[in-house]
Amino acid sequence: VGSRTPGGEEMASDFERQRATAEDRLGAIVRAPGDVAALARASLDGAAGSLRLDDAGAPVDPPSAEDKTLLEHALCRVMFGLIEEASARAAAVMSHVASSKGATDKRTGATNASEPSMPRLLDLALTLSETGVVETACVFNALEQLVETCTIADCEDVFTWVEARRGRLSADALWRRGKLVMLRTCNELQRRLSKTADTVLRGRVLLLLSSLYPLSERSALNLGGNYNAGNTTELDHADAAGDASAKAEGVVVDRAFYETFWSLQKFFSNPPAALEPAAGWKTFSTSLGSVLDNFETRRLNPNPNPNPNPN
Repeated sequence: VGSRTPGGEEMASDFERQRATAEDRLGAIVRAPGDVAALARASLDGAAGSLRLDDAGAPVDPPSAEDKTLLEHALCRVMFGLIEEASARAAAVMSHVASSKGATDKRTGATNASEPSMPRLLDLALTLSETGVVETACVFNALEQLVETCTIADCEDVFTWVEARRGRLSADALWRRGKLVMLRTCNELQRRLSKTADTVLRGRVLLLLSSLYPLSERSALNLGGNYNAGNTTELDHADAAGDASAKAEGVVVDRAFYETFWSLQKFFSNPPAALEPAAGWKTFSTSLGSVLDNFETRRLNPNPNPNPNPN
């Protein structure tokens, strides 16, 4: 049986009171219109312990670990409250506008917002992480919890926010503490995505990872030199009836390019094959050059001016 520390209940009650105050102020910022950073400067001064903010929104004195924990806990509760509210209304998490609590924030004079609330909360977490009000990894922890909770459709919207804030998230001060959390978040999301139904989002995640992490990143290296040589590709054999059917549907199949393109899979699944003495490298480089040359002749957007100016 655990023993109670004298004054423990009072300490817990004091923490809950401060947490509730911080939660109310953070919720008011998320629901209010206007710049998140400006609202945070006005509303969070004195929100936890001895927290005092300067004109730039940074703490005058470094917050204590307890104050940071309190604010992060309050921020997390606001986030899950928004998730529950969006779920109850069958709304997308990233486009849901939080309902009014029937009060205007006395410190900011702000009224209810018409902007989606979750992007504002993530912007708030990012701003507080940048200014040192909370731990620098706070925004990454919030993203991880949000992605774990969301559906795949909602995760796609969350990822759009991440892509738009990539420059700020990858700043050295934040990235040193958050890069492992971000990597874990992306890897967990990849495991949830279907390899056939979610190819676009999987590609976006991989592109983000490749832009954020250097090629020397240990997690991206094949340190064991293991290859999946059993990943073979079976080519469709030339079929006059099939080619005629494809042409009837307006699809032109370049049989030579088709075979050249998929022949590269042999080298990608087993890279040492490119170094085989029997013209391995020559075959690989010739095929790869042919494929890249073909890609250069294909325009990604068939309409170079999708929104022509009628004037």
